[in-house]
Amino acid sequence: MELLENISKNEDIQNYMIENETLIQMMDEESDKFGERLKGFILANSEEFIGESIDEIKKNILTFSEIATAQYMKEVSAIVALYAVPIEESTTNINATNSSIDDYL
Repeated sequence: MELLENISKNEDIQNYMIENETLIQMMDEESDKFGERLKGFILANSEEFIGESIDEIKKNILTFSEIATAQYMKEVSAIVALYAVPIEESTTNINATNSSIDDYL
């Protein structure tokens, strides 16, 4: 948590958030709609998820939802990468108590 607090207090990060506020807000609104779109797709295409048991149907829906979410995140990331104002290179060197994000991964 300390690492995230330090990152959020960084001036370059704060400037990035301000410069990209419209894009961030747009992506937030779109992500709020994703669940309803996913639900609508599943209901409209329910025959695609039919299985031999309720557990199999749940598994099919869960698998599809996970794949759809991963694809959605990939597409959102690509859009953000195209339109976001770049962060200053100095922000990549943010450390909290001599730790880096790599230490947590």
